[in-house]
Amino acid sequence: MMGMRLPIIFLMGIYLFSLTQGSGYKRVCYYTNWSQYRTDDSIKYFPANINASLCTHIIYAFANISDGGLKPYEWNDVLTKPNVGMYAKVNNLKANNPDLKVLLAVGGWKMGTAPFIAVSSTREKREKFITRTAQFLRQHDFDGLDYDWEFPDADSKSKFTDLLKETNENFESEAAAAGKKKLILSAAVATGKWAVEQGYQVEEVSRNVDFINLMAYDFHELGPAQGKRLMQNAALFSGEEDNDVMATHNVDYAIKMWIKKGAQREKLVLGLGAYGRNFKTLNGNTTPGAQALDYGPAGRYTGEPRMYPYYEICENLKDPAWEEQWDDERKVPYAFNTQENLWVGYDNPRSIREKVYLLKTNTTALIHQ
Repeated sequence: MMGMRLPIIFLMGIYLFSLTQGSGYKRVCYYTNWSQYRTDDSIKYFPANINASLCTHIIYAFANISDGGLKPYEWNDVLTKPNVGMYAKVNNLKANNPDLKVLLAVGGWKMGTAPFIAVSSTREKREKFITRTAQFLRQHDFDGLDYDWEFPDADSKSKFTDLLKETNENFESEAAAAGKKKLILSAAVATGKWAVEQGYQVEEVSRNVDFINLMAYDFHELGPAQGKRLMQNAALFSGEEDNDVMATHNVDYAIKMWIKKGAQREKLVLGLGAYGRNFKTLNGNTTPGAQALDYGPAGRYTGEPRMYPYYEICENLKDPAWEEQWDDERKVPYAFNTQENLWVGYDNPRSIREKVYLLKTNTTALIHQ
């Protein structure tokens, strides 16, 4: 699929689907500013490639934190000449879809936790950061902010709550004073059981944001005690033979957990990842959940270890050495290459339809507590 553009959910990195019923569904699309650096020109991705009518919200990832405020990350996020920087180009998509909202995400795994801790440690520092942030968002025509703090822990979770609460209050007062619409506030949050219990005051998080982006993927790591296993990146359900740790590593469990801990269901937005996590198989065993020899190699086009983007998985599957299977317990596909002892678990159109169907039909499989 090198010469074609795949559906937006498989090009923009992450796609999120709101759990709200009815016509009010959110289709939140993350645009990653490093997708311009893919190694093949046919799969480099720019704002001009986005069909803005497919998204209700686009979240531009990522900005950094520097000197107590937001700072562009890429060299071309903001340029002196009007309408040529990446911020301007993604916001210009609103000309094609006047209802589109564009948010700026701050943080991400690479930035880490230290900058967030620095600006949230005291009320004075939070006030300075939030005020500068609102000014930055208005200056660059963004409609809101997405906090991507990866991840608060037991020592910082109250500061994360304070940061959300005070940001929300500032956005309300800033809008009233300026006579403008309130800036939107969202947060991307962990879905692993331990991370949620350690890092979030769930009811307070839910109360102080407009929506919550559940990072319902990267379920492939179990921790040192479990070793490396052929884990699905974003299983919908657990497998019958999963142990107690493995049984929590799936979308169904994550949604139930957030709701049970006090999240407002109508604010939850389910994340769908357009990539897979790969492993080296052990003794030729390709069964999901089996012990793995090690994590897999970097993808050809992203250079990121242990990961294949979906378009690379599609390309691999054209090779007869690769075989695709459907994991009917977990409702996701996986593929393997026995010649090279490679295995990858991922989402494809079928598994995404399974997830969205369950959300849209309000099935008790997802909301029963």
